[in-house]
Amino acid sequence: MNKIVEVEQSAPNTMPRGHQGHGWMMIGCGVMLAIVVILVVTGAVGATLLLGAAACIAMMVAMMLMMSRTMSGHDHRGNG
Repeated sequence: MNKIVEVEQSAPNTMPRGHQGHGWMMIGCGVMLAIVVILVVTGAVGATLLLGAAACIAMMVAMMLMMSRTMSGHDHRGNG
């Protein structure tokens, strides 16, 4: 008379352990951009430094998009 009870357990965090800090990295990119804008506005550095900061943010966004696709099981060929 033993009854089998199935219990569905959900994982508290489905993100792989090594990828949990990317949100903080994007916040860091935003802070870096704000500092660069302040330095450019005050005239301490040239406006070309803005290009470097924008490139850094663009690379971070591209990496996050690529990782989200591979972590969700979809690759560039549409498999998965």
